[in-house]
Amino acid sequence: MSTENSPINPMKSNEFPYKGLHHYLDVVFTDHDNPNDAEIIAKKKEYWKLYYKHYRNHRRRYVKKEFTMAFDKNDLNRIHDKRENLSVSEFLYWCVEKVLLNKDISFASNKQIDLLSQNMMGLISLVEELMDQYDQKIIEDLLDKLDKLEEQDQEWQKKQLYDQ
Repeated sequence: MSTENSPINPMKSNEFPYKGLHHYLDVVFTDHDNPNDAEIIAKKKEYWKLYYKHYRNHRRRYVKKEFTMAFDKNDLNRIHDKRENLSVSEFLYWCVEKVLLNKDISFASNKQIDLLSQNMMGLISLVEELMDQYDQKIIEDLLDKLDKLEEQDQEWQKKQLYDQ
């Protein structure tokens, strides 16, 4: 029995008409009291073909939209550099989620953040040494700006911990 002769043609509507494999077998074998194993196996294969055809034609296109993306070698290398321990797919999903949630996307790795913090601490200590040697307004202003930068860095690091 082919799908065209089936009581329900599954490709006419947007919803898959069968609730499962057993429902399909019940519908297909309504006039056949005792199907043999070969007939059952053939109908099971037919069901899965119908199901996957429906999935490809309806669900994949209308329930969740799928996209294919291509990256050149340079872009792919940049993605690999920034993704850390995430897979490429997870990284791309993460980027899209951040943009959709209106959050800033930060591509700085933990190593880069640590290096930035170390350099900032070194600058602060150098400015403090200069203050000990010279008493100037410019140095105090620079130190105030570095303190603000340090506070922003600490807030950003806390935010990174909560976002992960």
